Amino acid sequence: MADSSMTTQQTPRAFGEVYDRGYQHYTGPRLGRAHAFRALTGYSMKRALGAKKRWTAKVVPVILYVAVALLVIIPLGIQGFIDAAEILQYWDFFSVAWLILGVFVATVAPEMLCGDRREKTLILYFSRPITRLDYLMSKLLA
Repeated sequence: MADSSMTTQQTPRAFGEVYDRGYQHYTGPRLGRAHAFRALTGYSMKRALGAKKRWTAKVVPVILYVAVALLVIIPLGIQGFIDAAEILQYWDFFSVAWLILGVFVATVAPEMLCGDRREKTLILYFSRPITRLDYLMSKLLA
């Protein structure tokens, strides 16, 4: 019995082996705070538009973009055919556009801010040279 227990201890294991490779310093480029700000802004914009998500997450942003585009295109098209027609005043245009923008922000802002908290990535963001103000400004810019 002693021989069988010794042979099982001496056999190497196929899984879970640890190799001592030592500590190696990072040799890649250090791009700094401005690059981190741009990367976070770009990622937030993609997330707001539903990139890499299923198609149902992209429906609301597309509908809101089309609504603003139609708000501009339709009155311009009508004014092109009828010279005297003034369909939409500037004040009316901006009030409707701000309403649509408000709906867009109300649907996107929770996803942009709460997703980082839910996925626990805030610690990773703040371990880099980015500050809390940079984080908020990049989310606001996106």
